[in-house]
Amino acid sequence: MRDGTLRGLPEVRSFLALFTVSFGFYLLLGEPTAYDAATGAVSAAVVAGLLARVTFPRPAALRRSGGRTVRAALALPVLIWEVAKANVAVAYAVLHPSLPVDPALEYYETDAESRTELATLASAITLTPGTVTVEADEGTLLVHSLTAGSRATLREGRLRRTVAFVFRGRGGGGELRLVGPAEREGS
Repeated sequence: MRDGTLRGLPEVRSFLALFTVSFGFYLLLGEPTAYDAATGAVSAAVVAGLLARVTFPRPAALRRSGGRTVRAALALPVLIWEVAKANVAVAYAVLHPSLPVDPALEYYETDAESRTELATLASAITLTPGTVTVEADEGTLLVHSLTAGSRATLREGRLRRTVAFVFRGRGGGGELRLVGPAEREGS
C-alpha cells in the first residue's frame, strides 16, 4: 500500500467488471436454477481471471463503461437489422439462377481509436453475412465480400458509424475508407 491506494486495485475493478458482464450473460442464456448460478459463477470467474487484462488494457471506469453499455444496447437493433438485410441479400444471390456472386478482397482504412474498437468493427463485419474480416491491423481491415452489394453496403459505413457511436458517443466519427493498392504499397 502506497500513498493511500491498494496495489492491484485497477486489476480488481477490471476483474469484477468482466465477471459481472460474463455472469450476467450466462444467467441470461441459462435457466434460473442453482446449478446454472454455480456453473455461471465459476465460468465467469475463469473468463474474468484469464481475460480481464486483455479486455480492459486500462483500468475499468464505471462512467466510461456504463455509457458504452447503454450505447451498445441502443446499437444492437442496428446490428440485428444489418445482419437481417445481409441474410436476405446473400440468400437472393445464392438462390438466383444467374448466381450474381462477385467475391473480392479489399482493404479498408478506419478511424478506430483503440484495438478494442477495431476488433469490435471487425467482428460486426464478420457477423454480417456476405462479408468476412480476414485481417485487422493498425486501423486497416482486409475484408472478403461475396457480392458487389455487400461491398457497397460496407462502404456506406453504417456498421462503422454504429461501432463509433458505441465507443465514442454522438459525433464520434466513424469513417471507413477504401484503400487502393498504390496507397498500401506507399505506406
